Amino acid sequence: MNRNYLLQVIICLVVVGLTACGGNKAEEQTTQKGGMSLMESLQKRHSVRAFSQKQVPDSMLMDLLWAANGVNRPDGKRTAPSAINAQDIDLYVGKADGCYHYVPADKKLVKVNGKDMRPIVAMQNNYVITAPVVVLLVSDLSKFSKHPERAENFADMDAGYVSQNIYLYCTSVGLGTVADAPDLKSTDIIKFLGLPASNIPVMVHPVGYPAE
Repeated sequence: MNRNYLLQVIICLVVVGLTACGGNKAEEQTTQKGGMSLMESLQKRHSVRAFSQKQVPDSMLMDLLWAANGVNRPDGKRTAPSAINAQDIDLYVGKADGCYHYVPADKKLVKVNGKDMRPIVAMQNNYVITAPVVVLLVSDLSKFSKHPERAENFADMDAGYVSQNIYLYCTSVGLGTVADAPDLKSTDIIKFLGLPASNIPVMVHPVGYPAE
C-alpha cells in the first residue's frame, strides 16, 4: 500500500475515533493553558495552507510541542500513543533562525543548526516555506527492532496520532496547520539533521496564524 495514502487513512481514522469517544466529558476538556473544548476543536478543525507572517509566540510553540508528543505522566509516557510504546516519533522545528529538536523529557528545544529547514522539507508544497514554523515528524525505526517487518507501518500510525494532536491544539488556540506527507528526500533530510540512517522523515506540519 502506498505510504502517503496510508498516512491519510490513519489521520481520518484518528479524527473519527476522537469524535466517537468524546461524549459529554470531552466537552469540558481544554488544552493545557486554555483554549477551546475538545468537541469545539473537532468541530472547527480544518486544514490551512495560507499563513500570515505573524510570529508564533515561544510559549505557544512549546505548548504545541507538548500537546503533540509531550510527556504527560511520571513514567515518561506521552500525550500521543505509540505502537508497543516505542516512542519512535521525534519532533524537529524549523524556523528562519534555525532548526531545533524538541526534548519531551525536559520540555525544551535544543538547537540542531542555524539553517532554515523549511525549504528542505517543503518539496512541491511552496506554502510550507511561508509558514513561520514547521514541525517535522521523524521516526526512529530502530525502536521497532523486535518487529522490523512492521516498522514503517508502525511509524506511519504513530505519526498519525501526533499529527492529530497538532491539528487539535492549533485549532484550539487559533493557529492554522495542515498535515503534509510528500515524497520527502529522506537522505538529504537525515543528513541535514545529523541523524543515523535508522531515522526516516514521515510528515511535515507547517504552523502559523491563518492569512486573512
